[in-house]
Amino acid sequence: MLNLPHFEFVHKVVGADRIIYAIDYPYLTMTGARTFLEQLNISQEDKEKIAYRNAEDLLRL
Repeated sequence: MLNLPHFEFVHKVVGADRIIYAIDYPYLTMTGARTFLEQLNISQEDKEKIAYRNAEDLLRL
């Protein structure tokens, strides 16, 4: 769901500490997903949490 209003709502309600970057393949493709994340108007720290830090913490990697 590469939808800015949807992301902004989720980011505001649950915060960056509870969002994990994922794509629902095969229903969605990777096309535009990375660009969407990179262009969000959020801090670099929040982008890193969403992209990989939260998953590392959750999975204890």
